[in-house]
Amino acid sequence: PAVRNCEEAIQYCSHIPGLPSKNLFLHDPKSNRFFLIVLPAYKRLDLKKLAKTVAASRLVFASPQKLEEILKLKPGAVSLFGLLNDPELTTELYIDLEVYNAETVSFHPNLNTKTLGLSKPMLEKFLKTIKHKTAIIKLPAL
Repeated sequence: PAVRNCEEAIQYCSHIPGLPSKNLFLHDPKSNRFFLIVLPAYKRLDLKKLAKTVAASRLVFASPQKLEEILKLKPGAVSLFGLLNDPELTTELYIDLEVYNAETVSFHPNLNTKTLGLSKPMLEKFLKTIKHKTAIIKLPAL
């Protein structure tokens, strides 16, 4: 079935190998910057600390309309692969160090009824193909 959040993923996808990830599409309303945040599914992100880290005034979840407009995705299907739909390079990518260092990480392939496992070499290869501003950091947790 479609998996729209981490709770549903635990219920339906715990058998899939690799580090489960979640992807958040965030917005700084003041600067009109957009961010795709990729972190382990279990991790709770501290948005206030992240805003300071990325030099944003504040971070909120981007609207479904902006998600559709920029990444051509629906809520519940946000994915690292959505960056392929953003040729204007509107979105900045921040990947948690734990996700980057995982032997295998699992993502939705822009469709929340499927999950794709990506090995570290495959993730690195994907990151080389995109031109978006990208940072691999230890994302602040609550």
